[in-house]
Amino acid sequence: MNRKMHTLFILMMVALVGAGLYFGVKTIGQAKENQVIGTVNGKEISQGLFMERVRENRAGTYAYFQEEYGVDEEADFWNKEFDGEVPAEFLKQQALDDCVFIMVQQEMALEKGIISDMSYDSFLQDLKNENERRKQAVSQGKVIYGPVEYTEENYFTYVFSNMVIELKRAMAQELMPEDEEIYREYQSRPQLQDRDYEEVKDALAAKIIDKKYDQLVEEKIEEAELEIDREIIEGISTEY
Repeated sequence: MNRKMHTLFILMMVALVGAGLYFGVKTIGQAKENQVIGTVNGKEISQGLFMERVRENRAGTYAYFQEEYGVDEEADFWNKEFDGEVPAEFLKQQALDDCVFIMVQQEMALEKGIISDMSYDSFLQDLKNENERRKQAVSQGKVIYGPVEYTEENYFTYVFSNMVIELKRAMAQELMPEDEEIYREYQSRPQLQDRDYEEVKDALAAKIIDKKYDQLVEEKIEEAELEIDREIIEGISTEY
């Protein structure tokens, strides 16, 4: 093999190895997104959902430790113990609680036919499709509302919020309060006494429905059968 061919061969090998490393890293990343860290009522909790909630709770966890213990985000902050509390453990518990909160409502929506799939893989595919649709619309000069490209966090918030709205609408009849209950709510609010009952009746009914919905979700959370893989969760880093 002459020098020129030898150099070309090495460059091709480097490119192939680089591609292999790229696709290898991508595959590992996807595997982590798909990794199951536990179940809620037999439904899988993916690491993807768990990490989405870790990211969402990170700032709140830091604010909590700053307010409670007056600490700054110093070196090794996440693994230090403050009066028996460790930020990383606190953050992971908040994320896990969120997963249960989210998944019991997704399960309710699934039963009502509002959604057909509650897996995180399905959500990520929807996110990819939506971002591609938005980019194509912008390239064609069409008007879109909201960002050109959603992040994983803000799209999840958008999708989940809309799901809850649809779920409350679907459950409105079974959660609808009796007139007597609405009137008692009216009488319990002194600030409304100078307004006609009929004028505020619908708004009060909506507030009662929200309260009943929240109570139902709390009951579902308490009744939920949660199984988690502590070894996997403990091995997940909150530092990034």
